[in-house]
Amino acid sequence: MKSIWKSLLIGYTVLLVAIVINGLALSVGLLTWYGFFENPSPTLLDGLFLFLIYPLTLGGAALVAQKIWDRAVVQG
Repeated sequence: MKSIWKSLLIGYTVLLVAIVINGLALSVGLLTWYGFFENPSPTLLDGLFLFLIYPLTLGGAALVAQKIWDRAVVQG
């Protein structure tokens, strides 16, 4: 049962971070995945964002959520 809660925590964290990052990207004029699928011709900056910054940020969010879980549940 703990693994379900852990998965939910990590999933919701990644989802929340993805929503925020997409909003920030749109506000500064970067291409998001939705725009990429409509027009798959990204600029260099768009490509760096989509294929490097975005996945690293989401992976980092998952890692942070996992560490929070480990400290709060495993140690607590």
